Amino acid sequence: MGDSDYQYIMECLLPEWSLHFTNKSIDYADDANRLGTKGAFVDIYRKVGKLKRAIWDGQELQGEQPREILIDLIGHCFLTIASMDQVVSHGRQDDE
Repeated sequence: MGDSDYQYIMECLLPEWSLHFTNKSIDYADDANRLGTKGAFVDIYRKVGKLKRAIWDGQELQGEQPREILIDLIGHCFLTIASMDQVVSHGRQDDE
């Protein structure tokens, strides 16, 4: 990955992701991490399965397309990290 890839990520993809994530999360209010890290993992697992079917198996998707799924996965990964950080900072178990 060259400098131009990093520049593209920083200047194009991250702002696009931020706008997508902000717009998509409006309807979820504070529910994003309600189920903790394990709940976030389920969201990631579900998206990865759909992405695998599209990219690896060649299945045509009817709704979300692979690019949007990947953008959503970035958000789910950030939410998982935030959930994990909250667990550590509050000194509690994830399922409390």
